[in-house]
Amino acid sequence: LKERIIATNKLFKYLATARDEITVKNQEIEFKTQEINKLRETLNNSLRVVKLRDQKQAELTQESERLKLTIKELEHRLQVQENSPEHQKKLDELNKKLATVQDEKAAQESKIISKESYIKQLEAQCHELRENQKKQIEVIHKPKQPAELKKKREEINQLQQQLTTCQTQMESIQQQLQETQEEKDRLEKEKEQLEEEVMSIKIDQDFSHHSNQEEVDQLGKQVKDFESHFHQLRGECTFYRNENAFLKQQLMQLHTQLSQAAGLDTILSSHEPHVPKQAVEIERTETVSVPTSPKEDKTTLRSSSGLVPPPSKVFPLPVTLKKKKKTTSKLTKFVNATNPGRVLENKPIGTKRPSISTTYELNNKKLKTTSENCLEQANSLIKQARLPTEQEIKDMGVSLMKEIDDCYGRIKTSAVIGNHIELVSFGIPDQCTLQLPKGMDHREKIYAWYMAAIYRVSSEEYNALLKELSVKISSCLKTKSSAYAFNVIPCLINVSHIWKEAGLFTTHLMLFDTFQAAVAHVAKRTGTPDNIKMMYDKLKELFEWNDSTGIPACIDKTFNYLKGPELKLLYQQDKDLFKQTRFNIVKTFELAFSVLDNWNDLFDNFIRTRLWSLLGGEITGDISLELIGVLGRLGVSQDPLKPDKPGVATLLNCLIQVMDMNGEETKEDLTIKCTAARSIMKIAGKDPKYHEHVRKFMASLA
Repeated sequence: LKERIIATNKLFKYLATARDEITVKNQEIEFKTQEINKLRETLNNSLRVVKLRDQKQAELTQESERLKLTIKELEHRLQVQENSPEHQKKLDELNKKLATVQDEKAAQESKIISKESYIKQLEAQCHELRENQKKQIEVIHKPKQPAELKKKREEINQLQQQLTTCQTQMESIQQQLQETQEEKDRLEKEKEQLEEEVMSIKIDQDFSHHSNQEEVDQLGKQVKDFESHFHQLRGECTFYRNENAFLKQQLMQLHTQLSQAAGLDTILSSHEPHVPKQAVEIERTETVSVPTSPKEDKTTLRSSSGLVPPPSKVFPLPVTLKKKKKTTSKLTKFVNATNPGRVLENKPIGTKRPSISTTYELNNKKLKTTSENCLEQANSLIKQARLPTEQEIKDMGVSLMKEIDDCYGRIKTSAVIGNHIELVSFGIPDQCTLQLPKGMDHREKIYAWYMAAIYRVSSEEYNALLKELSVKISSCLKTKSSAYAFNVIPCLINVSHIWKEAGLFTTHLMLFDTFQAAVAHVAKRTGTPDNIKMMYDKLKELFEWNDSTGIPACIDKTFNYLKGPELKLLYQQDKDLFKQTRFNIVKTFELAFSVLDNWNDLFDNFIRTRLWSLLGGEITGDISLELIGVLGRLGVSQDPLKPDKPGVATLLNCLIQVMDMNGEETKEDLTIKCTAARSIMKIAGKDPKYHEHVRKFMASLA
């Protein structure tokens, strides 16, 4: 029995282990069945993907066959179009139109050059009239003989006649400028039409050969060149218009001076004896011994290229000045010269007085030869095929700067150079050569080569020359013509297409409203082209702007907020938001008044009356001082030779008084003084007199 019990226990243990093994195997079988199911699912998915890929491949094969058919059709159409005569006719017409437009452009350039020379002559005559007027005023206060009084009276009559002829000539020049403006508009329209036709031809020739593509590219480059020349002509027209206005003001001043000197007639009539007419005629025939040029010379002054405008009435010369006929020598030189810049100077120069001796003229010739000593020496170096030595450069450095300063205005070439420039090598081969434009003046090439030779030999002397040149460039005046204000609207159109959210103003803040009003003011002012107005309408549509109330309304709204209680409450509650609001207020006034560009209204009606009353405020005083500095900068003259607008010096003195206030200083007082110092630096610019006050104030703080 004991053995059976032991055997049954062993059997029970075997059964337990077998049962455990069976459970483990069942678990493994279940896990494997799950893996098999997963593999079946992935297999089904892969089969589906393979079917989809097969379908896509079939579709792609069909699409490729269809594209092959379309390519064959396009090639056939292209061959037919290349052989068509209409395509060749269009190209010929465009070439003819481009040739005519280029001829018209050249004619306009020649007209502008001729008008420039004519304006220089008028300036010289105005200078001559001023000198004669000074002499007349000096003669009035001296005792005169009857014969001298009679001659002076004749000179006054002749000056008055010259003044009237100058006025008529100025009117004719203004009419010619109007005609050139109309011609410019017509050329602009033709340019736009040509650009559209060129673009259409480019679209038709997308699949053409390289030869046709090169022809279209050449046409496009020619159109771009014409556009650059056209912008150059527009800038020159605006410059000449401003210069004519300045000359007209000078003529009006001369006219007023002559009218003030009209009291001379009464003096002359009281002291002049009675002289018979025959005697006067005899005297005139004896004194007027000026040789008159024959009629053939007058025709030679008018070249077929149109460099000289149609001749007006010949100015009657005074009886005493027998050598005044030499004033036309400059005009003949201009017509016969290849480079007009060699003859015409930048500034008007009066005609020579007959009292100048021949020795003075010889001295002038000597000065001219010495002033071009560097040019001759550099030219001799090029002929000798050698570079200058350091000692030669040191001896000639100062004279080189003087020579460039004196002569560069006469020898400079055009600053606007086209895209297609033919370059030529100039200098000494294998030593120092430059690639320069072919149409560049020869003397300018010599100066450029000499500067490069100095750089090759001695870099220290070259750096010294560059420093001196930089000083001269910084002292030059800015250009009289500037970009038009409405040029900002096409830029905003580009912004609206790229960053539209920049102009979608969800909140009507003062700066955003003023910006809309400023753009509307620029677009709606008189003289704005129609295409700019159309762009502004499109801009309003893209940015979803409403009709603007105007810049004055924005100024009133911002000023009321500045002096109202809301700003004080904001200062007490949130300092960070107050700083942002202060920035918006300052920039709003700066934008508004810079667009209006009326200094008298700004100074008299805003700074003196409205803004000045806020200086005593607790919060508005500091903002008002900052506004005085920002707005006062609008009255500072950009030209160093012209004075600032009236009132700028007054604002600077008031700011200095605020900065130099004595007494117990609190934190608020120190902040106000620092704001006044910053405003002084904004208005004063580079004036060292006011910088000294600010420097003393900063030293006192330290």
